[in-house]
Amino acid sequence: MGLKIPRAVSSCRFESGLGHRRNMDTEKMMKAHKDWAEISEQERAKQLILTSYAKGQSDFDDAGVLDNDVEKFLFLGIEGNNVLDFGCGLGRNFPLLKRKFSVVDGFDLPNMIELLKKDPNAELATDLYDSWEFARVNEYEAIFASLVLQHIEVDYLRKYLEDMTLMTDTLILLSRSWLDKPLHDNVLAYVLDFFDIKWISTPPENVLNADPKEELHFKAVLTAAKP
Repeated sequence: MGLKIPRAVSSCRFESGLGHRRNMDTEKMMKAHKDWAEISEQERAKQLILTSYAKGQSDFDDAGVLDNDVEKFLFLGIEGNNVLDFGCGLGRNFPLLKRKFSVVDGFDLPNMIELLKKDPNAELATDLYDSWEFARVNEYEAIFASLVLQHIEVDYLRKYLEDMTLMTDTLILLSRSWLDKPLHDNVLAYVLDFFDIKWISTPPENVLNADPKEELHFKAVLTAAKP
């Protein structure tokens, strides 16, 4: 897929000495993701995001812990072009995505992007966005969302998912089965309002009926639902 508008116009690439653009939605977005914003303001953000960092596994990435067969399914037939890491955090999955795609972009909250700028992983990204309004005008071969949808409130989650159907045909998803807020709402149930399952690691009925008390995680490749 190409880009709807030239990358030079849509880009919020962060480089030393350059400012970055924010949209009017930034403050509202920060309030909606208050918990994540608070984590990003702390000096120990990396350790708080993933306990594996605290254990000294600095090269940890979410998809990297998957067995080879599952990883092959996740990226089957969609390697080599561009991908957006939605909720990229400190770029922990950039090394993996860069091996699979020639162009890797990242989107996250402004505070998290500021921290990412100081991390070596930032050099692996082509463009970094701290405003969804700038990110959403692009088209991607795939959007990669790892352990992030579960933390987004429903109204914003539905907006993101709707926008994603216009940005890509393929969503690569790693997630817990239930949302933080409303507590125990099912992540996959909302995703299936906008995307169809192409492949999933766990039978969908098991994910949809998962006990919220259990830490059930799943991986899936989904395609944008056609009207």
